[in-house]
Amino acid sequence: MEIACSPIGNNGLGAATFEGVLAFVEQTFKLAPLGVNDTQAYPFSDSFDYSQKPLKPVRMVHRALPKGEHIDLAELQDPT
Repeated sequence: MEIACSPIGNNGLGAATFEGVLAFVEQTFKLAPLGVNDTQAYPFSDSFDYSQKPLKPVRMVHRALPKGEHIDLAELQDPT
C-alpha cells in the first residue's frame, strides 16, 4: 500500500496500491497503461482536490535515537 501525502489531498483519503499510483500518472498525463494491473487499478483521483487552497505543511519532529538503540544495517546484511 502507498500513502499519498499532498497539500491538495482530501482529508481521510490517500491510501492506494502501486498500480493505483501508476494508473493515476497514466490517466493524468494521458499515457497508455503498461499492463493489466494498472489498467484495472483505481487511480485514486478522488484523493486530490485541485480547487482547494493547499493545506499548510505539517512540522516534522526530530528526536535523537536513544543510546544503544542504533542498528548498523551493514551488520544485518547476509554475507552469502
